[in-house]
Order: sequence, then structure tokens, then C-alpha cells
Amino acid sequence: SKNTKIMTVVKYNYNGKKIAAVSFRGKSLAPYSPGDYWGTTVPFWFGTCKMAINNGVLACNFARKMYNGHQSNMVFYINCKNMKRIDGDIPYVSHSFDQACIATSDGGFLMANQGDAYPRGFVVSKIDKERYFSENATIFHFREGVDRDYGYNETFAQLGGVAETENTYVFAAASERTLSRNVKKKDESRDVFVQILKKDFMNFENEKMFYAKGSTRKATGKKPKKALTKLFLEGNEKDYGIIWLTDYKGKYYAENPKGLSYEDKIVVMWERRSMKTYELKGSYYTILNEDGTVYRKTKKIGNCILPEDAEPAIKDGKIYWST
Repeated sequence: SKNTKIMTVVKYNYNGKKIAAVSFRGKSLAPYSPGDYWGTTVPFWFGTCKMAINNGVLACNFARKMYNGHQSNMVFYINCKNMKRIDGDIPYVSHSFDQACIATSDGGFLMANQGDAYPRGFVVSKIDKERYFSENATIFHFREGVDRDYGYNETFAQLGGVAETENTYVFAAASERTLSRNVKKKDESRDVFVQILKKDFMNFENEKMFYAKGSTRKATGKKPKKALTKLFLEGNEKDYGIIWLTDYKGKYYAENPKGLSYEDKIVVMWERRSMKTYELKGSYYTILNEDGTVYRKTKKIGNCILPEDAEPAIKDGKIYWST
């Protein structure tokens, strides 16, 4: 119910002893009032939970089911010292089927969400050290869905993650290349791409948001007169600054993309799988400079699986992950 405690954040010391905890009732985890409509009934529903700590503040960006029956993301902030909730802006996306959250060098956070409708695309949000943000920026749109009821739930893409270099913010993902207004009939390869944003991207529009130029992707085709699924593209959508890292052309597709940063370099990892059998055909990585140029060409890691809902870590020039 709306008064049930449904989420708890627990603080432990390094010996595993519980120090403190803070719990949330369903109605309190709501971006709008009244909380008994927009509140949270099932945390982590059809999505993930990503957290980061910056200057003693924990930010949590997670998926959930609401009391109104719909799905979205939700964000809260905690003072790690006294384990109390503190105010902060909520970059809201409905529906949000994947989330990202990292601490940034200016004391704030960078978040991302994968929305299927409102909006239909990958969304990035910069939260400053006072936990304010200006807007959600939809930097990459998804083609229309499958011609069936709720076919728009399918986005034909996978969020890889966000990262920060000295002068940029980086977004990594995999997606089909076609931005079509027609309903989906045939699968295409998902290719890996990055978009490299300026640190102050929120002050600009369109191609001026991006540090690296990349290519532009435009909506194609006409809106069908009839479709079983809801349709969302207006036809004027353009995505800028796209740097495609693979071109699998129907034989393979990319899965579990990852975007990381190390000093002034961008590391991108992904799996290559067969379009026919879905079998793993190897995992790969490449390293880019801040401007999107290649620092190290694509290289096969081996037949190892990358994590689906967790981020690799970089320490002392080495990348670690578990699966």
C-alpha cells in the first residue's frame, strides 16, 4: 500500500556492522503530488537501479511501477553522514526501461534513462552540486515499435552507460540504425555508438550540444494511417554527434555495450552475437580520444560475457568486471 515501507538504504562499516538505515514509504517516492497516484509500488520493475556518491551525497536512479499502473524512473538523494533524505530535482522519464548514474567532477551527477514513449529515446540529465537540473535532453531517438498492442514498448536499443573525461561527458549505447516512422517488421543489426557531449551541453541545442561532431541521423518514412501500437515520432527528429563503432549489416548484432573513461580516454566494450543463433562471437573493446578519434583500434577480448546490468570498473589502467 502507499504507506508500506518498500525501499531501505542501509549503511555498514567495513566489518559488516550495520550503522544506520533510512526507509521509504511508497507514497514518498513520487515525483509529483499526490504521492498515492505517482508513488512507487514495485521498485526496480522493468529496469535497473543505479547509484553514485559525490561529496557525501548518494543519488539513486531506479525503475519502478507506480500506483497508477504505469512504469517510470524515480530519483532520490541521501546525506550519507546522517542517513537522511535531502531535496533534489528528479529527472523524470516515463517509461524508463534502463537507467545510469555517475558522480561528476563538479560535485554533481550525470544520469541517463531509456524511454519508450515520453520521450521515445535515450535521455541524459545533468544534476549540479546543489542537485538542480535544467532539462532532460533526448539525444538519440528510437524508431517506431512493432505493429501490435503496446508494441512501442520495444525500443530496439540498449543503454551502455555514461562517463566523464576532462572536457566531455560520454554516452554509449547500441541501437538499430534506422530511425523510421513506419512500424517495425524486420530486425536489423544493433550497432555500438557513442555521443560525446560538451560539459555545458544543457546550455545548447541540436549539434551545438556535442563536443565531437559525428554524424546526423534523421527520421525517415511516413506515419502510418493505422497501427495497432501507439506512434510517437513527429518526423522532424534529428540525432547529432553519433559516432558509430560497428557496422554489422545483418550478420551480427551488438549486445551489452559499456562506456567508461580513463584519464582523457574513452573505453567502449561490447559483445558481438549472431543474428541467426544469438550465439556469442566474442567480446570487443576500443579506445577513443575525447574528440572521438581512434586511440586504439577495435580488439577482441575473447569469448567472455560482459555484465548485463552492472558497470565494469577501471583501476590502475586495468578493467575489471564480473558476470
